[in-house]
Amino acid sequence: EYIDIKGKLIPNHEYDVLLLQTEVAGVFYRDLYVVESELKEGDLLCLVRQPDNVYDKKAILVTTYNGYVVGYIPRRLNTMPASLMDSGENLYGVLESIDIDANRLLIRVMFSKSKK
Repeated sequence: EYIDIKGKLIPNHEYDVLLLQTEVAGVFYRDLYVVESELKEGDLLCLVRQPDNVYDKKAILVTTYNGYVVGYIPRRLNTMPASLMDSGENLYGVLESIDIDANRLLIRVMFSKSKK
């Protein structure tokens, strides 16, 4: 599944701050082979708030920079990043490691110090 992420892409900056490191939830339900050639360690990922999500009002989608949805920030960790995003702060992800066969993505969630 691809979504439109125009206007949501955040450039990284050397002064950005690491908020958390986590596995992406829900990867098992995605076909990562579709974007296997596009995913490399160190890639930037887009984080998209999804406040209308019926299962979790603090939901944050994780997508590739082309808009392919790879999963979510886990519910147990999304309260603080969702609050920051809701207050207008810019967050993005960095792919730390990938194991497509095991449906496992480890990412760093970054707080952007630069303004759009």
